[in-house]
Amino acid sequence: MEIITKQQALDKGLKRFFTGEPCHRGHISERFIAMDKCVTCNSEIGKLYYQKNKEKISIQRKKYYKELKAKKQITS
Repeated sequence: MEIITKQQALDKGLKRFFTGEPCHRGHISERFIAMDKCVTCNSEIGKLYYQKNKEKISIQRKKYYKELKAKKQITS
């Protein structure tokens, strides 16, 4: 993977950059410009959140799709 600084990535309009340095958890992967967070850490955090909040997420998704379906029926 090509090493690219955050500033170089910003100048090119990219969303991620790669320093080749490990993050604080030891991952050597790209980092997001907006958060300075390692892509691998971000993925792991998302998976942990989902595991801890499956029921809450399921309820939110059902509500969202129910509202979306109703909105589509109104506009049709």
